Amino acid sequence: MSNIAIVIHGLNASPSSMQTLSWLMEKRFNCTVYPLTLSWHHGQQDCYQAGADYAAIWEKECLNLLANISEKSVGNCYFVGHSLGCLVFLNAYLRKWPRFCKLVNKMIFFAPAIEFRWYTNLLKIIAKLPYSEKIPIKTFNHPQYRVHCYTPIIMYKGLFRTQSQLMKQLQNISHLTTDCLIFIDPHDELVSSAKLAKLANTFFSSHRIVKIKKRRLFHHLIIDQSPQALSAGQWALVEKEIGRFIKKS
Repeated sequence: MSNIAIVIHGLNASPSSMQTLSWLMEKRFNCTVYPLTLSWHHGQQDCYQAGADYAAIWEKECLNLLANISEKSVGNCYFVGHSLGCLVFLNAYLRKWPRFCKLVNKMIFFAPAIEFRWYTNLLKIIAKLPYSEKIPIKTFNHPQYRVHCYTPIIMYKGLFRTQSQLMKQLQNISHLTTDCLIFIDPHDELVSSAKLAKLANTFFSSHRIVKIKKRRLFHHLIIDQSPQALSAGQWALVEKEIGRFIKKS
């Protein structure tokens, strides 16, 4: 039986942005990596579908991958995600909790888009306006990591709808028993680290939050070692924490 790592990228983030983490799981922890590229993230030519429910689309894509993996002979199964990827996975995972609860052993979240800063409410207001789905929001992600220069409101609708669904599911299960390691920069531009910690303390039975304080911009970008992301010392800490987490019984 081989170990498996499910890897999912963030919103308007290139799937290749997860290459370093995929390599780490494959080479250091002997995992067969199953990356998932969410719809609208296959390249600049991957245009969005007008009127589509991306929350439902992304959930189905994730459930299909989980179903595929569940049919294999699996040793340990890990999830590694960034931002939207964490949200989509956790929502899909809980949707079919009785079926998949014993499949995934541990989850590793990087800046999970589960609890947001207050000013994201402005995007929620815009998303509720008639004919708003085409409105482009300029992305502040570094060009090296993004797929498109702009993120249409329809994608944020998918993000917020998925988050709303997740909150309802967390209330239903009471406590999530899967071990979870969470990396977050307290100055993250999208995620509220305080709200995230409160949610984890409420619903996660076993978790650890590791705070990474960057001195540069792109605080949401903590997924590899590069001039735009983490320093060598910070990335060494990430690798050490992941190693300790995976080895923990």
